[in-house]
Amino acid sequence: MSNPLTKGEVRFTVEGTEHVLRPTMAAFSQINHRYDDYADLIRKITRNDVSAIAFVLRQGLGYSDKEAKTLPSLIMKAGVSALIEPTTDFVFRMFNAGKSPDEVMKEETAKLAAEAEGAEGAGKDAADPLLGA
Repeated sequence: MSNPLTKGEVRFTVEGTEHVLRPTMAAFSQINHRYDDYADLIRKITRNDVSAIAFVLRQGLGYSDKEAKTLPSLIMKAGVSALIEPTTDFVFRMFNAGKSPDEVMKEETAKLAAEAEGAEGAGKDAADPLLGA
């Protein structure tokens, strides 16, 4: 079981320094305010939209105005393409209760399987002549 205090955190390293994107209410609120649709934000990030990547990094890292001035350097050191995976992962997790895409997919698959099994079972009972149907 994951630690609820770190659920949804995404770590990445640039030039030997680890950075942690943390899903705080402030980060969620700012990102949600700027981007109404998180899927659209993820599309922007995957299309190398540097301003979207920088905004997500600033919110996830919890940077103040002064600290935010270091983001261009961080982005240049890491390279835009190297920041796509951690920023998209962070956005996805923030809008999905800290769960990874794999976790969400497994939950959805299990839910659909349970619903299908329930519907299949209900159909068998309805057609059973011994049950009066």
